[in-house]
Amino acid sequence: MSADIERFPMTHALARFASTTTYDQLPPEVVAVMKRITLDAFGTALAGTTLGEGVEPVHAVAMGAGGIGEASIIGFGGKAPVLHAAFVNDGSMHALNYDALGAEGGHFGVNAVPSPLVPAKWPD
Repeated sequence: MSADIERFPMTHALARFASTTTYDQLPPEVVAVMKRITLDAFGTALAGTTLGEGVEPVHAVAMGAGGIGEASIIGFGGKAPVLHAAFVNDGSMHALNYDALGAEGGHFGVNAVPSPLVPAKWPD
């Protein structure tokens, strides 16, 4: 373990920060921005399910792969295994390329929203 910490100190520091920070410790400005980004990501996912090219085949592959329905698929209804649902949801968010850009560029919502939904929806 300590060898990994020495090789990847920034990753370790970020993981420690992320795993120990509570909602109450977040600045209100960060909460407001993340709420806006999350709503934007869900909106682009919903639009992508009907207007985006390639989303329906991705959904069909995920549903055809079988498995236990653990997590919701945005805009399609139904559930799929969490990793399949994350794949479809991410594809839907990317489909139209309408997602929010930051001041420095980058599509934060489509990268920041689907992955945390996986553990949030993981069965106990």
